[in-house]
Amino acid sequence: MIANQGWAKFQMPQCIAPGDYLMRVEILALHSARSNMGAQFYMSCAQLRIGGSGTFTPSQTVSFPGAYQQSDPSILVNIYGLTGQPDNGGKAYSAPGNVPVIKC
Repeated sequence: MIANQGWAKFQMPQCIAPGDYLMRVEILALHSARSNMGAQFYMSCAQLRIGGSGTFTPSQTVSFPGAYQQSDPSILVNIYGLTGQPDNGGKAYSAPGNVPVIKC
């Protein structure tokens, strides 16, 4: 995002059924996440009206608050490895919560 001057681009899947949606986009800063309440959430929402001929309707949704907790392993986490670099100790990072993924 830094290299792209703060922009993150994506393409909405064309299979989404027409209708009104609320999309939440979130950046989770983990540089202080090793302490309780240290993770920093930067979120934004957008109301979308989708057109087209898609037929996919989500069977799962996420509710806020409640999608995840401060104590979840992906929120209360020390991302710094033995070298002191933010490499999560060489382990893969998984986003918090049980967020549904759209597969067309």
